[in-house]
Amino acid sequence: MSFMVLLPALYFLLIFSYGSLLMLSSPSKLNPELKYRTLWLSIGYALIGLVIYLSLTPHIPTPGGIEINDKLSHVLAYAVLMGWFSQLYHRSYYKQIAFLLIIMGISLEFFQSMTGYRYMEFLDVIANSCGVFMGWLLSITPLGRVLKVTNEW
Repeated sequence: MSFMVLLPALYFLLIFSYGSLLMLSSPSKLNPELKYRTLWLSIGYALIGLVIYLSLTPHIPTPGGIEINDKLSHVLAYAVLMGWFSQLYHRSYYKQIAFLLIIMGISLEFFQSMTGYRYMEFLDVIANSCGVFMGWLLSITPLGRVLKVTNEW
């Protein structure tokens, strides 16, 4: 498959996943118990932007030069995304959110292979998916209610 055909397809996948999350953000679909929905949603999209930036930047900045395990960072990033967005929506949307985050992770891996300075790894896709699953599991623990606690502030 030529690069010129592949690029629009990957771009579509990335926009589809991001755009679908935006469509999910209509007020009727957001958790009505949260006071600061707009703030939490904005932070969520900033987190997505950070993951996209870190996935496509040539050199990932590390705090104080600390060596960070690549696969662990993938798991943590996608667990945070799933955990964050699962607090914003009713449980009936968790499958959609998980699907969109996995599609986003796959798309970013393909984009990495086109940069010339990053490369695609199937294990990164697995790590991303494990992170989504882990975030889903954490969402049914008390951690899944952290944003709800802020209503009492």
